[in-house]
Amino acid sequence: MISPTKGNGAMRRYILTDRDRERLTDWVLHDVEDDMTRRIFTIWRYSYPRLRDDMRLLITVTKKLRSRGRWGTRPRHEPGERHLPRWMREGRKLIKDVKRSQSSNKA
Repeated sequence: MISPTKGNGAMRRYILTDRDRERLTDWVLHDVEDDMTRRIFTIWRYSYPRLRDDMRLLITVTKKLRSRGRWGTRPRHEPGERHLPRWMREGRKLIKDVKRSQSSNKA
């Protein structure tokens, strides 16, 4: 079995660190920018084509797994918002905040 912690080429479980997410969230919501934020922009510009292609592949794999009934897992808990990973809960909140701020800017 492949363990993602042993450095054997297994898929990583995240792209951004928690601090990177905070910096980008601050930039999106409040235009807070510093040298580290600009560094993230540079890395993103360089990495985007490969990450985009990886996401396309992973979406195709997900669709195929779903079509074969192999996507669902056997959760240990009842499904619910509190059992989502923190980055996913925060991402949903960020999207809502951005949409809310965009709609208020249009008015």
